[in-house]
Amino acid sequence: MIDIITVCDCLDAATDQYGRNYHQAKTTDEVLAEFKRDAGVRYNPDIVRFILQDSALRDTLREISGSRRLTIYYDTYKHYFM
Repeated sequence: MIDIITVCDCLDAATDQYGRNYHQAKTTDEVLAEFKRDAGVRYNPDIVRFILQDSALRDTLREISGSRRLTIYYDTYKHYFM
């Protein structure tokens, strides 16, 4: 479970252009390339392989870490705080 959380957290942190102003956001494809490069060293190779072999999953990750991120933030805020 921790390996899945690690991959998710790294993808979120690296692609976040709104909440992390201490670095420039990377594209999802840049992060996926890092996952591939560091599979077996920093990231669980089975999880990386699963992501890289599933094009629909990669498309979803691109969408939610890119164009839909702000909408997801706003919808979550509305749900819990309004």
